[in-house]
Amino acid sequence: MSLFLAPTTGETLRAFHQQLMQWFDEHGRHDLPWKPQDHYTPAQNIYHIWLSEIMLQQTQVATVIPYFFNFIEQFPTINALADAEIERVLKAWEGLGYYARARNLHQGAQYVRDQFNGEIPCDFAAIESIKGIGRTTAAAIMSQGFNRPFAILDGNVKRVMARVTGAMHPEKQLEKVLLPFAYMMSSQARPNDYTQAVMDFGATVCTKQPKCTTCFWQARCITLQQQQVAMIPAKKIKAVKKDLELFPIIVENQRGELLFHQRTTETIWHNLYEFPHLSSHLLDIEEMMPNVTVIESISLPRFKHVLTHINFHIEPLWIKVTTDDPSITLNGQCYAFTPRAIYETYAKTKPTNDLLDAIHG
Repeated sequence: MSLFLAPTTGETLRAFHQQLMQWFDEHGRHDLPWKPQDHYTPAQNIYHIWLSEIMLQQTQVATVIPYFFNFIEQFPTINALADAEIERVLKAWEGLGYYARARNLHQGAQYVRDQFNGEIPCDFAAIESIKGIGRTTAAAIMSQGFNRPFAILDGNVKRVMARVTGAMHPEKQLEKVLLPFAYMMSSQARPNDYTQAVMDFGATVCTKQPKCTTCFWQARCITLQQQQVAMIPAKKIKAVKKDLELFPIIVENQRGELLFHQRTTETIWHNLYEFPHLSSHLLDIEEMMPNVTVIESISLPRFKHVLTHINFHIEPLWIKVTTDDPSITLNGQCYAFTPRAIYETYAKTKPTNDLLDAIHG
């Protein structure tokens, strides 16, 4: 039994492509800063497309734009990014989240520097071999950077193609089913503009709650005609979130210096700085910090930090101490006091920055 609402013909795809390009010419986002520009070299333009594709994963365009400008100012070329310390890269990424993207981007830049002399080649397999680049990102670089007909199927495009073809397949099967249609669309005229057009259309018109009344395709949309818009594409089964308790301790000496810890384990916050954590706040604080005088202990308001797969329930404790020592032992581990001018340069976890805002007023 077919899981399509109706057969999709070549004429349907050609008509959609033609109308989409007309819509894009009039309504598309032509001012995005990562679109190729004459005052950049071809290699820089392709670097910008790669960078934007990584930044836009899980992140809205409006959020990405200021980070993009800051990033290319600090790292104007792939070689500049490759040569930078990872701490600088993470600091430039701070606030965007999903820090594995930044680490992969840095490793990918080093690979491009070492293997391709700092320039991304016009070769799909070579691009896909770069750390952090999958099939869709490689296709976006080939189509937008080199104007080659490669099909992309990110979340927005998958939604558009599923509705145009009336594909009711389960989410896990959808990409495989839609890929032939996506290639038929991308192989037509203006592959670079088509890629941007279908992404723009999915981001602004054919959204999760689509604007069907203003859509150029409404008269021919099989999904709309059969009243299946809410059902297509099929919903992804959500994983059950974990709930974890965190007990950060903010230790501040009489000079306003704080204790920090850098995560070294391969986790979501790898290489980022945070406050030390305890297993509980029911422990004897003075016993855990010998050779210091505790002046004040303040329980800060409990708060929640939500990630895609974890809910962190955070119960912070702020301890003010006096000591002449530049470092102290806390719960058996040695930590150095860090002046504000230094720790403000650290790339820190989002909860850590939230706590700094709280104690600094």
